[in-house]
Amino acid sequence: MRKLMLSTAVAALSVISLNAQDPPKRTAEDRSEMRTERMVKELGLNDDQAAKVKAINEKYATKVDEMRKERKEEAGAKKGQWEEMEKARMAEFKSVLTPDQYQKLEARQAEMKKEHMERREEHKGMEHRDMQGKGAKPAPANTAPAKAPQK
Repeated sequence: MRKLMLSTAVAALSVISLNAQDPPKRTAEDRSEMRTERMVKELGLNDDQAAKVKAINEKYATKVDEMRKERKEEAGAKKGQWEEMEKARMAEFKSVLTPDQYQKLEARQAEMKKEHMERREEHKGMEHRDMQGKGAKPAPANTAPAKAPQK
């Protein structure tokens, strides 16, 4: 019985650890399709708008991949290029979307940016804490400190 429980626990932990690994990177096509589907749903796009938005998303997803490759190779400051590309993408969306849809898109992007910044801050806090403790984990709160040996 004990061996069965132990083997079950090991199997469960193996499955959990496999699921916890980083998911595979999505392709430009996958990302543009997901983004288009989300925009159709959230913004209520008609078929004509959806087709145009899909083309825009595919175009820029490919450019993002190219820039990511360049960034890895150069590791330079590409912030200006990213900002210009994002402005151009938004300008193209503005020509396709209604003012209400465009406003919803901007609000959603602002929300996502805020969430991203919050996650970055959380990660920075974790890294900072790990560096201070040099990776040591704090003792559980319910554990009493060890007593000094008596003489």
